[in-house]
Amino acid sequence: MMRNTILFDLDQTLLDKHQTLLHFAARQYKLFKLSTYVEDRELFITEFTRLHQIVMPKKEVYQKIRLQFSLQHALMEAMLEDLNHQFQRRVSPFQA
Repeated sequence: MMRNTILFDLDQTLLDKHQTLLHFAARQYKLFKLSTYVEDRELFITEFTRLHQIVMPKKEVYQKIRLQFSLQHALMEAMLEDLNHQFQRRVSPFQA
């Protein structure tokens, strides 16, 4: 008998959200060649992480990133699409 299970980590005891966001921001910076727009890689990673800690739709997060770093709309949409399809595959668990 096959069972399907959905696990919610509402209190972030399984997923290390901060580390996951740091790694994902670094990945997107490299993948989308953001050095063309944002010279300071650490500033981008810090802002990406800070904005994703606020409870708001992810599209709004990316709109704020686009405005802050003067990114093209199409680039922002591609980054959001990447987040929607890749974030769950790149999570960092808490180390035991």
